[in-house]
Amino acid sequence: MFRRGFKTWCETVATQKRRSLKVPATGPLDARLLAKDMGVLVVYIDQVPNLAPGTLEQLTAHDPDSWSAVTVCWNNKYLIVMNSSHATTRQSSSLMHELSHLIIGHKPARLDVTPDGLMILSSYDKNNEEEANWLAAALLLPRDALLHIRRRGMTNEEAAEAFRCSVQMFTFRVNTTGVDVQLRRARKDR
Repeated sequence: MFRRGFKTWCETVATQKRRSLKVPATGPLDARLLAKDMGVLVVYIDQVPNLAPGTLEQLTAHDPDSWSAVTVCWNNKYLIVMNSSHATTRQSSSLMHELSHLIIGHKPARLDVTPDGLMILSSYDKNNEEEANWLAAALLLPRDALLHIRRRGMTNEEAAEAFRCSVQMFTFRVNTTGVDVQLRRARKDR
C-alpha cells in the first residue's frame, strides 16, 4: 500500500517537526502551530468572503459531513479552509491531514464551483489521501508519545484529550504501531 520506508519516514518527520518547534517528543503538537511555522493561513468557512448565498448553511448545517477541510493555493501561498461545524478534535485531525499533503509534496486538487454553487474536486487520489492520513496520525501521535502515554498508564480518553484528538484516532495509532504488543513483550522478557 505505501512505498517502502514511508511509515518510518512519517515517524522521522513527526520527530523533526516537534524538534524544530521546540515541542517535546512525547508532547502534543498543535496543528495550528505547525501551520503557522509552514506559512499556511488557516480560516474557517464562515470567514471566507463572498460565498454564494446558501453556501455556508449548506456546508455547515445541511451537509457538514460532506467535507472537513480544503487547501487552496493562490499566488504560491496556501490557505486551508476548515469546517467550523466539526468538533475541535476532528478539526485538529483535518488540519493535520491537509498540512500532511503539503509536507509530502502532493499536488492539490483543483476545486471548481458549478453555476448552481456545487463544489467539485478535479481529482481524488486514494493513495495520496492514505499517505496524508498516515502522516497526520504520526504528527498527532508519534510512536514515542504513544509509548510514553502507555508507560504513564493514561487511559485512551485521557490520552486523546491531552493530544487533542479523538479516541478513535488514538486507538487507530496504538493498534497500527503495535506499541501495546511491544510493551507486553518487554514485560514478559523481564
